[in-house]
Amino acid sequence: MITVKRQRYIENILSLVIILLLLEGGLRKWLLPANIGNLFLVVRDPLIMLIVIQGVRYRLINSRLIGLLVLTSIFAFFTTLIWGHHNLFVSIYGIRIYLLYFPAMYVIGNTIDFHYISKLGKYFLYIFIPIVFLTIVQFLSPANSFVNKRLGIAFDSDVSAGELQMKASGIFTNVSGLTDYYIIVLAFIFFFLFNAEARNCLLYTSDAADEL
Repeated sequence: MITVKRQRYIENILSLVIILLLLEGGLRKWLLPANIGNLFLVVRDPLIMLIVIQGVRYRLINSRLIGLLVLTSIFAFFTTLIWGHHNLFVSIYGIRIYLLYFPAMYVIGNTIDFHYISKLGKYFLYIFIPIVFLTIVQFLSPANSFVNKRLGIAFDSDVSAGELQMKASGIFTNVSGLTDYYIIVLAFIFFFLFNAEARNCLLYTSDAADEL
């Protein structure tokens, strides 16, 4: 049985991981050079590893599916090196998802409680409204504007084909990150709608911003 102190420890690590996810795109897009910004692709991995270590220590990973997934990924790792692209670094970058992030999901699912989910959802809704307006500004602005540029270089891949409109990505590096964020926000909106204690002005304001 995991203690409350240990539960809070895992929740704090998860909060830091989420903060890094939200800050990563802005830092890589507007502030840091590419060779330094790319470090943020793996900067969360040590934190995820801490979560997995806690899960193994307190037996929070109780799914045989995870064991099968780990064995399959290790098998795929070696077959890729032998018969695939033979690139060790690419293989390590790929296998880390299965060895760290998938087990961490089970640890998180067996640790976090309703209070943490509710608090996390409120923060997601707080930043949702300004992100929506930033996205609108990006979409209406030219490709070479500051809101759409990465250190003075426009993202050509973010320009819609046949149009001179940006695929606005908000605070994220790519539009896929913004799409995933909107899906999470939508889930939290439904989460709060079905909990009377959480129905407040913020929720309805976020819902209105979603309509934009």
